[in-house]
Amino acid sequence: MKKLMILGASVLQMPAIVEAKKLGLYVIAVDMNPNAEGFSYADKKIVVSTTDTEKVLEEAKKIK
Repeated sequence: MKKLMILGASVLQMPAIVEAKKLGLYVIAVDMNPNAEGFSYADKKIVVSTTDTEKVLEEAKKIK
């Protein structure tokens, strides 16, 4: 299955998350807010600031 990481999981990113799910993609959402609305639609959530590029990359490398 193809995977897509979306940086941000707020209400602004929800249309992208929902559309990616409709396309059959495995969606990984990244946001520093553990209660971000988009997390409820994503397959995997990563709670980290999207501006912390080193941490985002570290988390991305863990995904198989």
